Amino acid sequence: ARLGPQFRILEDTWEEHAMLDKFQSGGCKGTSCDTPVMLVTMKLEYAYIYKKFIAMIFQDQSKAFETLRRFLGQEMPLRRLAVPENLIHLIDAFNAGSWFMVSTAWRPREADWDLIQGRIQAGINIFSPRPLSNTDPADRQIGYHDEHGTTQGSAGGTTAYKAQYMWFASAQRRHQIDPAPYTGLRGQEVRSIGHGYIDDVAMTVASLNGIKQGLKVSRD
Repeated sequence: ARLGPQFRILEDTWEEHAMLDKFQSGGCKGTSCDTPVMLVTMKLEYAYIYKKFIAMIFQDQSKAFETLRRFLGQEMPLRRLAVPENLIHLIDAFNAGSWFMVSTAWRPREADWDLIQGRIQAGINIFSPRPLSNTDPADRQIGYHDEHGTTQGSAGGTTAYKAQYMWFASAQRRHQIDPAPYTGLRGQEVRSIGHGYIDDVAMTVASLNGIKQGLKVSRD
């Protein structure tokens, strides 16, 4: 309730000043999950009609919302998009104070709730797993930790992740080779390196060199 309006202001500012790369369709105004699918389809149709080579690189960041590290995955991308430092500190405080776990029929088990401890840090009651001990179950798996992710489905999660993927999009734009073409709205040829939806990406290229370059940039 507190951070939601702040994230809306942030995103409205990014949209107003065209700060977000159109590579990303997830959670952006005027786009939906249909957008990247439609654009990929248009490129496939272009390649089929004009007998052009096309290749696609599908990428998914494994466990994106559980492994997005706080400093490089959340704080630095927000700084890159000119988010005020005091708001970043507020986001960190909310993350640190909102450790949670979900008990399901599979995991965690009811016994895992006993593995949580609280501690006061900077006036915030931070819940976290207590250190592993010899008496704990061998397959102990519990919860979400503020250093390991941004909550999936939350306003903050979407905003932070769009900022994080701007690094990826900017690097691909700068170093792209032979982006795949498609027919634009006015019948002209348009080329783009690819399209993303939150943590899923479909890069489209028109040569083997483009494949090599795209994979190299992603790996770096």
